[in-house]
Amino acid sequence: MIKKRMEEYIETIYEIAKKKGYARVKDVSQHFNIGSSAVSEMFRKLNEEGYVKYERYGV
Repeated sequence: MIKKRMEEYIETIYEIAKKKGYARVKDVSQHFNIGSSAVSEMFRKLNEEGYVKYERYGV
């Protein structure tokens, strides 16, 4: 069973991606007004559960 917070993230990611074509950690962290590390952790969990496809960019 999906947790309420995970569901909120999925809905937010969907809405952002619908507008922009993608959703970044920065976009979601601004929406929830929380740090990017917390969002990155949730993205990782959602990816592991198969709810989203999370691709980490950088370095």
